[in-house]
Amino acid sequence: MMNPARIVGAVNTTRSAPPTEQTSPPMRKETPVATSRTMYNFVALALVTGLSACVKEGPQQTPTDLVARGQYLVTIGACHDCHSRKS
Repeated sequence: MMNPARIVGAVNTTRSAPPTEQTSPPMRKETPVATSRTMYNFVALALVTGLSACVKEGPQQTPTDLVARGQYLVTIGACHDCHSRKS
């Protein structure tokens, strides 16, 4: 255990020392979250726009063709298992 007189002496020495200038390391510049989200959205928009320009337009479908296509999708997707009335 330290002598109380030594503790008081250490505290007084610390208090009487001239203050030192503290220098902190330069702060690292981080990209703000809003900027990274904006960049992500811009890239996603550019990608979708570019890909949509590559899609070929097919012939116009008649309403009968659209109904047949919907029936096909419902059948292979098994939508009727959950989205139909249970008697």
